[in-house]
Amino acid sequence: MAQETKPLPYKEFAEHIDEHLDALDEPGSELTMYRGKRAYRVVRKDDELSRGAASRYDAERLRRTIESHRYDGLPGVDIQDLKRYLKSTRSQDSEGRPG
Repeated sequence: MAQETKPLPYKEFAEHIDEHLDALDEPGSELTMYRGKRAYRVVRKDDELSRGAASRYDAERLRRTIESHRYDGLPGVDIQDLKRYLKSTRSQDSEGRPG
């Protein structure tokens, strides 16, 4: 379980970076630092990736899936017929918007 810590100034983090990174060795631990008005959360990469969908993310698999469905977004629909239908509905008058 991540422990609650107060935000650490960036200069303090940078001056003692090894000590702060060693503190992140415990699974689930995190560190919050700030520089100016921005706050940054620092976590171990393997902790972050081991949670949720990120652990199952495969960029190449996603690309293959998108490519395989690229021309088949509406299976069973005649695209030319759909375009004609949309064009005809756009030319109709409607309340407050003439065709």
